[in-house]
Amino acid sequence: MKNPKIIVPILFVIIFCCFSAIISPSIAFSEEPEEFSELMDEYEEKNEQTQVADPLYWYNYGVFKFNDKMYNWFIEPAANGYKFVVPDEIRSCVGNFFTNLFFPIRFINNLLQGDFKGAGTEVGIFFINTTAGGLGLGQVAQEALDLQISDEDFGQTLGKYHVGEGIYIVWPFLGPSTLRDTLGMVGDSLLYPLNYVDAPEVVIGSKVLYSINSTSYRIDDYNTLRKGAIDPYTALKNGYIQQRQVKIKE
Repeated sequence: MKNPKIIVPILFVIIFCCFSAIISPSIAFSEEPEEFSELMDEYEEKNEQTQVADPLYWYNYGVFKFNDKMYNWFIEPAANGYKFVVPDEIRSCVGNFFTNLFFPIRFINNLLQGDFKGAGTEVGIFFINTTAGGLGLGQVAQEALDLQISDEDFGQTLGKYHVGEGIYIVWPFLGPSTLRDTLGMVGDSLLYPLNYVDAPEVVIGSKVLYSINSTSYRIDDYNTLRKGAIDPYTALKNGYIQQRQVKIKE
């Protein structure tokens, strides 16, 4: 009989990724491994109250506690095991592959924001990394030509057109958001290529892989926040909102 201590975390990770596969191509906390650290840096540098209303506080706080348990009981152990088994070079290639796969989201949102230079750069990076980089496993455009992606999404696009943030929302598994960013996630999901693959096992498998691979790069970040903040809920909320506001202004 297989060890239930191994099976249970795997089942929860799969359920987690099935949920996020429906909602958005961005899983758990962020698209890029560095984004969570950037989020907390913003909070530390601008430790102020945000102006986004939180009328669903008790619901949000309950979901925050749920996500906290899910992360510490299942996601973190799975990511630790993955990091122990998979060499850093392979994890880097996996991350590069998904960064390349998110190209349509970045490209379309650059166009919608009127950043045609950024959109053109995205096309160049995608073409070079897909060909010379082996389907995006390598980042030839960034390393050899010093081209940089423009990390834009539909939530930022709405913000550029002065659509208000609405209210603060914490989603199960997906974490902090706002009404505007929730609409943004839905819009971005329409641009995510794998959502059009008629093979649920491929979609779910990719979500599992992306989620665990991304988390393996920032395993201790969330625990550092939780231990260092007097009120982790407020720290995460303010850090998220401030980081999103900075991205829209860039």
